[in-house]
Amino acid sequence: MSLPLTVIVLAAGKGTRMNSERPKVLHRLAGRSMIHHVLTTAAALAPDRVVVVLAPEMDAVAAEVDRGPLAAVIAYQEPQLGTGHAVMIARQHVPRSGDVLVLYGDTPLVEADVLQRLLEARRAAEAAVAVLGFRPPDGAGYGRLAWDQQGLAAIVEERHADETLRAEGACNAGIMAFDGARLGELLDALEIKQPKAEYYLTDVIAHARARGWPCTAIEGPFEAGLGVNSQAQLADAEALLDDVYQRADE
Repeated sequence: MSLPLTVIVLAAGKGTRMNSERPKVLHRLAGRSMIHHVLTTAAALAPDRVVVVLAPEMDAVAAEVDRGPLAAVIAYQEPQLGTGHAVMIARQHVPRSGDVLVLYGDTPLVEADVLQRLLEARRAAEAAVAVLGFRPPDGAGYGRLAWDQQGLAAIVEERHADETLRAEGACNAGIMAFDGARLGELLDALEIKQPKAEYYLTDVIAHARARGWPCTAIEGPFEAGLGVNSQAQLADAEALLDDVYQRADE
């Protein structure tokens, strides 16, 4: 059964590691901004509502969103207190039912079919949360997805993961699908965590499981979870996108 879909795109990061005054999500791949790629992918899902979370004074990004393929509500995050806080900011624009899909403006290579599989997996498992996993060539720095007999048990930070989980566990891409009816309670349960004094969206898995709500995950291709945080990663993404276009032309 199809459910109403809200897409939240988190794009408030300033991208200091890009060594550029241009907002990170406006850096271009194949002639289009990263956030344009993300919104185009979201459009393929025919969402009922789109919310883009920005930082104040990101007028150029807001203008790019307005030029994009979807009508979107802009929500401003000030101060920036992490991914969990960004979704809290978007929450006022999100219905308390249906599917809620959280994407990132700097993760431009995920494709619509992968996101559709994630939504379908959440519904099939009647899960509160479904997470996109992937296996990059180098998993350093990524949290790992840990499973038990009840489903997805936790997202474990790499430094807390044992050797087996680091070697065998899929990495967390950050992209999540939520049951909108349970999202509010999960966000209310989040607490500020040190050392960055932020609300971490990954903590929703533990809060859902504590309430007896199942969670699940799927694995997508490694490109789906490739975030761009530096000029080197931007070049990698450009090369991967070129490969996709070449295969499509063959």
